[in-house]
Amino acid sequence: MNRSSLYAVLGFVVGLSFSSFSFAQNQTSSAGEDDLGLLLEQMQNYQQQEKKLYRDRERRFLNARNQQKKLVRDAKAAFLKAQKTNNPIQQRVDARQQQIDALKLALDAEVTELGDVYSIHNEFAGDFAARMRDSLTQTQLPEREAKLEALLHDEQLPSIEDMQALWMLVQQEMIEAGRSRRFNVSVFNVAGEAETQSVVRLGTFTLANSDGFLQYLPETQELLQPQRQSASSADLRAFYQQQSGIHASIIDPTRGTLLGVLGQAPDLMERIRQGREVGLAIIAVGGFGLLIALIRLLGLSLTQIKMRKQLKQIDQPQTNNPLGRVLVDVQELESADQNLLQSRLDEAILKEIPALERGQGLIKLLAAIAPLMGLLGTVIGMIATFQSISLFGSGDPKLMASGISQALVTTVLGLVAAIPLLLAHNLVAALSRSQIQVLDEQSAGVLARHIEASSQHGGQQDV
Repeated sequence: MNRSSLYAVLGFVVGLSFSSFSFAQNQTSSAGEDDLGLLLEQMQNYQQQEKKLYRDRERRFLNARNQQKKLVRDAKAAFLKAQKTNNPIQQRVDARQQQIDALKLALDAEVTELGDVYSIHNEFAGDFAARMRDSLTQTQLPEREAKLEALLHDEQLPSIEDMQALWMLVQQEMIEAGRSRRFNVSVFNVAGEAETQSVVRLGTFTLANSDGFLQYLPETQELLQPQRQSASSADLRAFYQQQSGIHASIIDPTRGTLLGVLGQAPDLMERIRQGREVGLAIIAVGGFGLLIALIRLLGLSLTQIKMRKQLKQIDQPQTNNPLGRVLVDVQELESADQNLLQSRLDEAILKEIPALERGQGLIKLLAAIAPLMGLLGTVIGMIATFQSISLFGSGDPKLMASGISQALVTTVLGLVAAIPLLLAHNLVAALSRSQIQVLDEQSAGVLARHIEASSQHGGQQDV
């Protein structure tokens, strides 16, 4: 309404201005009053048209407002009706939503538990795959690796069939761990050439062929025949020759590590070489002493045999034994006095003693020298060890092993040489003492018989 009035006033002002302008240009015109009347009439017509327009607009607005109110009432009525209809449905929807929430919680719990199962399955499968690659059964059953790799690299969640397949592989490994099997497989021999051989597998611990222990390389899944076999390989070779029945054999719980280390252990000659010059000198001393002891034992044994024969024929002395020579010396003095006979017996026995005791001092000396030489080798080896430590430090034990080996080996060699030399010395000394004792006993018997004969002869002269 205010806007329409503003338009009317504006039109009146414009018309007035226009009329004033026209009036200024036509001052002399006599039709000025007619123009004002016409303008007034136009303004009245305009106002009437404006009022009519406003009434039409107001009527349309009121009609539209009433119509909108009716629409609102209809909408509210429809809403109330729909609300009455939808309340049971909403209740069912709410109930379904609660069920959905409960199922989601249950699903989350199941997924979490199942996720733990899958995680444990995958972890166990990975660990078992690593163990299976290191197992000796892989040489006989290499196709298992493809099955296990398929299970490990499957991006989908493992199924029941996958778990059962893994369980079957584990059961197979457990069963094979308690069996010994004979089969053909490619083996790299000492020359480095691959050849198919018949091998025997003892569980998951040891592999052997006709030559003994075989070494398994998990990285390349190859079998190697070691350059050197340990002393225990004889048992493996004997077990390999058996075709049936129950037989005993050694196994290596470390799957080849212990047998490999034993195979690298030095033998007797290598141990001797570790003693170097001092060790060889000790062996020479011990061997020389044992040779002398052996010669003396043989000589004394022959002498003892001859002396026993002489004892059985005491009246027929022979010069091939000490007792016979002593008896021969005193036969010419049967008529001599007691003192002279005693002196000749002592002289004859003393003449035989050096031959019977020959070599004993040397054997005893060598038995004393051998451990001293071992001690010398020990000192030399420890000096070499300390020199290695001063030059290279103590980080690498292999650099010190040579000196320590020399020290220990020479000590052992010295004791090994001294002990049998001492025993041999005691045996030689015991044999010589027994023979000297026989000479003393028989000389005393000769002297006693001479005194008895002299007493009887003197008694007869008195009669």
